Amino acid sequence: MGALGNALFAVSQSIFQYGQITLDLSHMGTIIGGIYGGPLIGLLSGALVGLGPGLYYGFLTPVGGLGILGLWGLPFGKALTGLSIGLLASIIRRRRSRMRFYEVVAAVMLGYVPEAIYTVFFFRVLVFLFLPSSSAAYMSTLVVPILAKGSIEMGIMSFFTSSLTGNVGFSQFVERFIPRKV
Repeated sequence: MGALGNALFAVSQSIFQYGQITLDLSHMGTIIGGIYGGPLIGLLSGALVGLGPGLYYGFLTPVGGLGILGLWGLPFGKALTGLSIGLLASIIRRRRSRMRFYEVVAAVMLGYVPEAIYTVFFFRVLVFLFLPSSSAAYMSTLVVPILAKGSIEMGIMSFFTSSLTGNVGFSQFVERFIPRKV
């Protein structure tokens, strides 16, 4: 799921870019890992998925990046989402084996909340502790657009994932590689 997420990031970030903010569909790997594999697979998928954005926003952006803070911080935030989605999916699956459309959407959207809270902490506290003040001041202005963009992306990916989890062929394929954990 980490490779899928990083491949989706590489493709999606080149499609839409507005300054330091880019389209990021890397969480598809995190979401699929969390829904099918549970909290641990979700956490690990999120951490691996975060490496691509961590490298890009840490060191590869033309405007200047977050450095090692991005390489450490972005995988942590994405891992929180994977863990949360995995926990929510496990709770829902205790009642039935297949998640319904609205349950997948709810699990994905609610699973993003811890990362959203962490994003505020990251840009309002951590960047001021670890980056020069001029960079930190600029980076802190990005928190609202990042949260808005992230919420829209998660909404879009929740609908994609709902469609995928409803497809028996896709579910059987994924379950061969990720054993379902409750």
